[in-house]
Amino acid sequence: MSIRYRKDRGTWIVDTVWPDKIRTRINAPDKLTAAKLDLKIRAAIVDERRIWKKLRSELGLDGERLQGFSELADEYFQSYVLVHNRSPRFKISRLRVLKRHFGDLSIESLSTQRVDKFISTRKQGGVSISTVNRDIAVLTHMFHWALSRGYTSERKHFPRLHGLFAVMLRQA
Repeated sequence: MSIRYRKDRGTWIVDTVWPDKIRTRINAPDKLTAAKLDLKIRAAIVDERRIWKKLRSELGLDGERLQGFSELADEYFQSYVLVHNRSPRFKISRLRVLKRHFGDLSIESLSTQRVDKFISTRKQGGVSISTVNRDIAVLTHMFHWALSRGYTSERKHFPRLHGLFAVMLRQA
């Protein structure tokens, strides 16, 4: 849980990840209101009687999760890449490729089979194995980040190309 100020909107945001791994954000007009709300949420979560569920419904927070892959990629870019990467150019290009392929999918429907299809499509397009591995690395990191932020509750593992499989693809 955290409180932060959004300069572009001029509001304070109370960012909360609830015990059931759902993340919510509440706008507050000033820091004092945000701090009081944050304290109230923290107290409800600590309470053993699970009154946090009641509080969340009282606040009108149904625990909306990001639905689509494109939404997740955009949130990842805004919340992580721009803050933590010195030069976001690399991630911009990787995310653009990933969004072009997975953009219409829901987060939960992304599977290893779909990633395997992505890999074969990229290989048929003449992309090197190293580039495909970079794409998969960004995809994997994005889902680890999403899991830690409560955007998804499912841990996903996407295999990279290496070893015998990579040698076979190079020969093909």
